[in-house]
Amino acid sequence: MYSTEKLIAAVQNYPCIWDMTSNEYMNEDLKFSAWLKVAEAVYNLEWENLGAVEKEEKAKELKNKKWKFVRDAYLKYVSEEKNIRSGSEGTKKKPNAFAQIMSFLNTTTNKRK
Repeated sequence: MYSTEKLIAAVQNYPCIWDMTSNEYMNEDLKFSAWLKVAEAVYNLEWENLGAVEKEEKAKELKNKKWKFVRDAYLKYVSEEKNIRSGSEGTKKKPNAFAQIMSFLNTTTNKRK
């Protein structure tokens, strides 16, 4: 069973995945190995019953779909929070459910100009 909280916590343990300032960030083999470990942490009980090909597919799915969606939603939330002008009318905006636990990304994410 997939859990977003487990995914975020597991990714946080591997800076080579998310820290663009790290030298390890450019090492694709290391990142793939880290994604396999993240997938193992997320799918813990199911993981043992999967074959090697299925494990790679699960890791790629986490990276390309689930993590990308969660990360992009968080970055959009942060961007919108920064663009609120002082004195602007309050809006009923839904807070990002994972903003607190994803705050580790704040140190490495800079929007392009």
